[in-house]
Amino acid sequence: MLSLVNLFLNICLMRHGPERLPASQFLLGLVIAVNAVTSLTLTTMLNDTPLITSSTLVVVNLAGTALLTWGALSFVSHTPRFNQTFLAVVGVDLLLTLVMGVVLLLGLDTNGDPRPFAATLWLMLTIWSLAVLSFIFHKAMEIHMLPATGVALFVMIFSVAVGQAAIDG
Repeated sequence: MLSLVNLFLNICLMRHGPERLPASQFLLGLVIAVNAVTSLTLTTMLNDTPLITSSTLVVVNLAGTALLTWGALSFVSHTPRFNQTFLAVVGVDLLLTLVMGVVLLLGLDTNGDPRPFAATLWLMLTIWSLAVLSFIFHKAMEIHMLPATGVALFVMIFSVAVGQAAIDG
Protein backbone atom coordinates (compact mmCIF):
# COMPACT_ATOMS: atom_id res chain seq x y z
CA MET A 1 0.00 0.00 0.00
CA LEU A 2 2.85 2.36 0.83
CA SER A 3 4.39 1.74 -2.61
CA LEU A 4 1.10 2.75 -4.24
CA VAL A 5 0.97 5.98 -2.22
CA ASN A 6 4.59 6.57 -3.24
CA LEU A 7 3.65 6.11 -6.91
CA PHE A 8 0.80 8.62 -6.57
CA LEU A 9 3.15 11.04 -4.83
CA ASN A 10 5.69 10.68 -7.65
CA ILE A 11 2.93 11.36 -10.18
CA CYS A 12 1.96 14.46 -8.14
CA LEU A 13 5.59 15.57 -8.39
CA MET A 14 5.58 14.74 -12.12
CA ARG A 15 8.41 12.24 -11.76
CA HIS A 16 6.40 9.28 -13.08
CA GLY A 17 3.47 8.92 -15.42
CA PRO A 18 0.39 6.73 -15.16
CA GLU A 19 2.14 3.96 -17.07
CA ARG A 20 3.93 3.01 -13.82
CA LEU A 21 0.62 2.05 -12.20
CA PRO A 22 -0.83 -1.46 -12.48
CA ALA A 23 -3.79 -1.84 -14.84
CA SER A 24 -5.81 -3.54 -12.10
CA GLN A 25 -9.60 -3.12 -12.10
CA PHE A 26 -9.73 -4.19 -8.45
CA LEU A 27 -7.19 -1.56 -7.44
CA LEU A 28 -9.02 1.06 -9.51
CA GLY A 29 -12.29 0.19 -7.76
CA LEU A 30 -10.63 0.33 -4.36
CA VAL A 31 -9.04 3.74 -4.98
CA ILE A 32 -12.33 5.06 -6.40
CA ALA A 33 -14.11 3.89 -3.23
CA VAL A 34 -11.53 5.48 -0.91
CA ASN A 35 -11.61 8.68 -2.99
CA ALA A 36 -15.41 8.78 -2.84
CA VAL A 37 -15.54 8.26 0.93
CA THR A 38 -12.82 10.88 1.51
CA SER A 39 -14.47 13.41 -0.83
CA LEU A 40 -17.87 12.72 0.69
CA THR A 41 -16.56 13.21 4.22
CA LEU A 42 -14.78 16.47 3.40
CA THR A 43 -17.65 17.83 1.30
CA THR A 44 -20.12 17.13 4.08
CA MET A 45 -17.86 18.60 6.78
CA LEU A 46 -16.70 21.71 4.94
CA ASN A 47 -19.94 22.65 3.22
CA ASP A 48 -22.37 21.48 5.90
CA THR A 49 -24.45 19.86 3.15
CA PRO A 50 -26.85 16.92 3.50
CA LEU A 51 -25.38 13.49 2.88
CA ILE A 52 -27.54 12.86 -0.21
CA THR A 53 -26.41 16.13 -1.81
CA SER A 54 -22.74 15.42 -1.09
CA SER A 55 -23.12 11.84 -2.35
CA THR A 56 -24.70 13.02 -5.60
CA LEU A 57 -21.95 15.57 -6.13
CA VAL A 58 -19.15 13.07 -5.51
CA VAL A 59 -20.63 10.30 -7.67
CA VAL A 60 -21.45 12.62 -10.58
CA ASN A 61 -17.98 14.23 -10.42
CA LEU A 62 -16.28 10.82 -10.51
CA ALA A 63 -18.53 9.55 -13.30
CA GLY A 64 -18.01 12.72 -15.33
CA THR A 65 -14.26 12.52 -14.89
CA ALA A 66 -14.26 8.84 -15.89
CA LEU A 67 -16.36 9.52 -18.98
CA LEU A 68 -14.20 12.44 -20.09
CA THR A 69 -10.99 10.50 -19.45
CA TRP A 70 -12.33 7.64 -21.57
CA GLY A 71 -13.35 10.12 -24.27
CA ALA A 72 -9.96 11.82 -24.32
CA LEU A 73 -8.16 8.49 -24.57
CA SER A 74 -10.59 7.33 -27.29
CA PHE A 75 -9.85 10.46 -29.30
CA VAL A 76 -6.20 9.39 -29.61
CA SER A 77 -6.94 5.63 -29.76
CA HIS A 78 -5.41 4.88 -26.36
CA THR A 79 -8.41 3.36 -24.55
CA PRO A 80 -6.34 0.37 -23.32
CA ARG A 81 -4.64 2.90 -21.01
CA PHE A 82 -7.90 3.84 -19.30
CA ASN A 83 -7.42 1.82 -16.07
CA GLN A 84 -3.93 3.20 -15.43
CA THR A 85 -4.86 6.73 -16.46
CA PHE A 86 -8.04 6.90 -14.41
CA LEU A 87 -6.26 5.24 -11.47
CA ALA A 88 -3.65 8.02 -11.66
CA VAL A 89 -6.36 10.70 -11.89
CA VAL A 90 -8.33 9.34 -8.93
CA GLY A 91 -5.28 8.50 -6.82
CA VAL A 92 -3.70 11.91 -7.29
CA ASP A 93 -7.06 13.54 -6.62
CA LEU A 94 -7.28 11.55 -3.39
CA LEU A 95 -3.88 12.76 -2.18
CA LEU A 96 -4.51 16.38 -3.15
CA THR A 97 -8.03 16.30 -1.67
CA LEU A 98 -6.59 15.12 1.64
CA VAL A 99 -4.04 17.93 1.63
CA MET A 100 -6.68 20.50 0.62
CA GLY A 101 -9.02 19.23 3.29
CA VAL A 102 -6.39 19.54 6.02
CA VAL A 103 -5.46 23.04 4.81
CA LEU A 104 -9.07 24.17 4.88
CA LEU A 105 -9.96 22.46 8.17
CA LEU A 106 -6.95 23.97 9.93
CA GLY A 107 -7.35 27.31 8.18
CA LEU A 108 -10.94 28.12 9.08
CA ASP A 109 -11.66 31.06 11.34
CA THR A 110 -14.30 31.04 14.08
CA ASN A 111 -17.05 31.88 11.54
CA GLY A 112 -16.13 28.88 9.39
CA ASP A 113 -14.60 31.02 6.64
CA PRO A 114 -11.12 30.21 5.33
CA ARG A 115 -8.35 32.50 6.52
CA PRO A 116 -6.39 34.25 3.74
CA PHE A 117 -3.40 31.90 3.99
CA ALA A 118 -5.69 28.86 3.75
CA ALA A 119 -7.51 30.32 0.75
CA THR A 120 -4.18 31.08 -0.92
CA LEU A 121 -2.86 27.56 -0.27
CA TRP A 122 -6.14 26.10 -1.56
CA LEU A 123 -5.78 28.14 -4.78
CA MET A 124 -2.16 27.03 -5.19
CA LEU A 125 -3.16 23.39 -4.68
CA THR A 126 -5.95 23.76 -7.23
CA ILE A 127 -3.46 25.11 -9.79
CA TRP A 128 -1.04 22.30 -8.93
CA SER A 129 -3.88 19.80 -9.35
CA LEU A 130 -4.51 21.16 -12.86
CA ALA A 131 -0.79 20.88 -13.66
CA VAL A 132 -0.66 17.27 -12.46
CA LEU A 133 -3.83 16.34 -14.35
CA SER A 134 -2.29 17.93 -17.46
CA PHE A 135 0.85 15.86 -16.92
CA ILE A 136 -1.21 12.67 -16.61
CA PHE A 137 -3.05 13.39 -19.88
CA HIS A 138 0.23 14.41 -21.54
CA LYS A 139 1.75 11.04 -20.69
CA ALA A 140 -1.34 8.89 -21.30
CA MET A 141 -2.37 10.52 -24.58
CA GLU A 142 1.19 11.12 -25.82
CA ILE A 143 0.44 14.75 -26.65
CA HIS A 144 2.21 18.02 -25.90
CA MET A 145 1.56 19.66 -22.51
CA LEU A 146 -0.41 22.60 -23.98
CA PRO A 147 -3.24 20.52 -25.46
CA ALA A 148 -3.02 18.21 -22.42
CA THR A 149 -3.64 21.26 -20.23
CA GLY A 150 -6.69 22.09 -22.34
CA VAL A 151 -8.00 18.55 -21.87
CA ALA A 152 -7.33 18.69 -18.13
CA LEU A 153 -9.01 22.08 -17.76
CA PHE A 154 -12.04 20.84 -19.69
CA VAL A 155 -12.26 17.70 -17.53
CA MET A 156 -12.01 19.71 -14.30
CA ILE A 157 -14.56 22.36 -15.31
CA PHE A 158 -17.01 19.94 -16.92
CA SER A 159 -16.95 17.51 -13.98
CA VAL A 160 -17.61 20.30 -11.48
CA ALA A 161 -20.32 21.82 -13.70
CA VAL A 162 -22.13 18.51 -14.16
CA GLY A 163 -21.90 17.82 -10.42
CA GLN A 164 -23.36 21.23 -9.60
CA ALA A 165 -26.12 20.75 -12.19
CA ALA A 166 -26.98 17.39 -10.63
CA ILE A 167 -27.43 18.84 -7.15
CA ASP A 168 -29.13 22.05 -8.33
CA GLY A 169 -31.72 20.03 -10.17
